[in-house]
Amino acid sequence: MWYLAFILCVSGSISLPAFAEKQNQHCEDLSEYIGTATIDENGTYFLSLIACDPETGARGHGFLTYAQNDPQYQMIVEQVGPIKVGEVVNVNPFPQK
Repeated sequence: MWYLAFILCVSGSISLPAFAEKQNQHCEDLSEYIGTATIDENGTYFLSLIACDPETGARGHGFLTYAQNDPQYQMIVEQVGPIKVGEVVNVNPFPQK
């Protein structure tokens, strides 16, 4: 996560405190949001997602990137919603299949 935050900060896309603040979520918060997303000037989405087991408190953290040529790109665009370059937005849980 910090390498992504560092890259975004160095590029001037986002401040480190803003990125870190959005990442500070607890298990109980994950019912509404499962992480955060941002986008760069090339249209690449960067997702920082958290999974948490409410029974054990075990957490998992994943960092995913989706370039415009990714087969799942459109699904990510629809899931994240409107976003501006450098903006950090919350990601809602993905629909259950």
